Amino acid sequence: MPEFANKTIESHSELLMLRHIVQWFESETEAWKWYTQRKLCAFGGLAPREVVQKYDNAGIIELQKWIAEREMGGFQ
Repeated sequence: MPEFANKTIESHSELLMLRHIVQWFESETEAWKWYTQRKLCAFGGLAPREVVQKYDNAGIIELQKWIAEREMGGFQ
């Protein structure tokens, strides 16, 4: 299981979310790039990491809901 070595992870919840989304990508590096750089319309154009930094645990909860919606076939 990926550990996102050499990355600054803010919390255990953030690490769990990253471990979950890594399955969407071919590598941990691609998952990290998405997490730190992909701007999401649903979050006002913030990247997932920016959501966590701005909203802390509430941001993680909202991202987890967003991820669950994507996995159920919902679109952004």
